[in-house]
Amino acid sequence: MRQLVSDIRHNGGLPSQVDAGAFRVGDNLALSPGAVVYRDEVCEILQYTPTTPRVRSRPIVMVPPQINKFYFMDLAPKRSFIEYAVSRGLPFFAISWRNPVADQGGWNLDTYAERVVTAFDVAAEITGSDSVNLLGMCAGGITASTVLSHLALRAPDRVNSASFGVTLLDFDVPAMVGMMNSRPLLAVAKKRSARSGVLDGQSLAAVFTWMRPNDLVWNYWVNNYLMGRRPPAFDILAWNADKTNLPSALHAQFLEIFAGNSLVHAGEISVLGTPVDLARITCDTYVTGGLTDHLTPWTGCYRATQLFSGPSTFVLGHSGHIQTMVNPPGNPKAHYFRRSPARSRPRGVAGEGGAASGELVGALGRMGAHPLRRGASRAYSAGKPAAQGPRPRPGTLRARGLSRPGMTRGPLSSPPWASRDHRMRFVESWHRRHRSGWRRPRSTTSRPPWTISP
Repeated sequence: MRQLVSDIRHNGGLPSQVDAGAFRVGDNLALSPGAVVYRDEVCEILQYTPTTPRVRSRPIVMVPPQINKFYFMDLAPKRSFIEYAVSRGLPFFAISWRNPVADQGGWNLDTYAERVVTAFDVAAEITGSDSVNLLGMCAGGITASTVLSHLALRAPDRVNSASFGVTLLDFDVPAMVGMMNSRPLLAVAKKRSARSGVLDGQSLAAVFTWMRPNDLVWNYWVNNYLMGRRPPAFDILAWNADKTNLPSALHAQFLEIFAGNSLVHAGEISVLGTPVDLARITCDTYVTGGLTDHLTPWTGCYRATQLFSGPSTFVLGHSGHIQTMVNPPGNPKAHYFRRSPARSRPRGVAGEGGAASGELVGALGRMGAHPLRRGASRAYSAGKPAAQGPRPRPGTLRARGLSRPGMTRGPLSSPPWASRDHRMRFVESWHRRHRSGWRRPRSTTSRPPWTISP
């Protein structure tokens, strides 16, 4: 009962998902060393301390979402993408957005896009590089894509490569968030945030929470109230509970982009005085999606590869929205699907090693779902085709051009229905149900063919 009263008073009536008191930024969250190298009223730009004797000359600039804190990419040692990238000799800069209040309600897409351009300038000046590698995460990728469209006309060589983590640019795909695409509902939401100056973080979090009520509401209702247990201590949930506000002007623009699918239609919106046309983006791009992502469906994330004009690689992770990015190497349960057409091979990935863009792709793969150049049991072998199974069924991942990377032996070598042992199991179970007395032929192998050799 005490927890219920506390949640009614402090959590909008929703059950707490995490024991937030067990975590504190700087104590056991966001521990990678660095310094603030630029600050204004909208953001801070952080440069992380190198941990290798030599570093690459071209920096990475991360653009986080405006609706969450940046440190989900630096949760804890061994679970930090930033820590891993720095350990690979990559100069890393990250933007930390200010949590706006009502007085900053007029901040819009131009306000944030201008700071992204500033971050490029700061990183380039500090490192002495003429260009940068861009990393846009979730809603930060929306801002980053509009900046890339702007720079394609003003400074086409400013960005060498761009990576997008679980970023939805085409909203014309089936998604849970699509149930809110109602003009009257969006008008009410826009008026509400305009009246208060900001969309408060608690209201925004409640919207996302009710998209998965069984997992994010009733699960904790039973645990906290019926069983009387404390919510778990989990770093990702602690980050998620660290809420931020959204300026009403930016909120209104995001709603217009969502309602009209404006990023797909060239010239429908303008940023920094330039009409947005994603087809102008010709740099190498690396796009990731999550198979079970309920916020940004992977089919929508994949559409980004078709909206850009340059070479593009798409990788589909096996998990959800945040877990796709917070996915350190060594997880035996992790797997991925990859599509990289021959025409869109990123520089530095297969045969042209050494480019910073290739190193950025490699780092994303290691921490995410795509372990490029990693000498582990599930390593990706550049240029090696996936094992061929039977003809894919219509609508499957393989039929859509997505397949798991090839292996000599292992669960990633082919879809499960491609193995002889799996087909025999299916036939055996079918005949057992029909009591035909069929017996399975003796296998010629001593163990299942998907067993990974040590």
